[in-house]
Amino acid sequence: MNYAAVIAQIKQHCPMFKNVAGSADVEHAMSNANLPIPCAFVLPGPMEAAPNTESNGLNQIVSETVCVLLVLDNRSDRRGQAAILTLDQAISALHKALLNWRMDPDIQPKGFEFESAELASMDGARLAYQVNYSREIWLTDCDGFEPSSEPLLNIDGHDERLDPSWRFDVSLPQT
Repeated sequence: MNYAAVIAQIKQHCPMFKNVAGSADVEHAMSNANLPIPCAFVLPGPMEAAPNTESNGLNQIVSETVCVLLVLDNRSDRRGQAAILTLDQAISALHKALLNWRMDPDIQPKGFEFESAELASMDGARLAYQVNYSREIWLTDCDGFEPSSEPLLNIDGHDERLDPSWRFDVSLPQT
């Protein structure tokens, strides 16, 4: 996941957020008390992979999740009512920035989808709400390690257990 690209996408399409940044987790994002609010933090989410469908290669679908922590002003109402009144507007802006966005069309057949959302944290000054988006990416042999090898130019076979006279030698055409 290219988190820098997600941050840039939110900055470009969600001007309501005074600051958009990355963080490793909710706790570290919330420890940045000096940032102007409303703001958003992009956090890494889980990755889940389907089994590889190839017996001699790689063809695998991976679901990646990106979490966006919306931090809203909660100073006027310690119960959170004032903050949740702006929550719908913030989520709507985030949806417009991320839903159906194909960050990497070469490996991502579909755009981001909404996955879930929940209250992450609340104190007397801020309410943090986490919104999760997921995308599926397709991994193939091109994404993995490709060992160097010498080309196969000749096949020489002999199995005396079957028939001592059985032997073949084939030269393959070179291209």
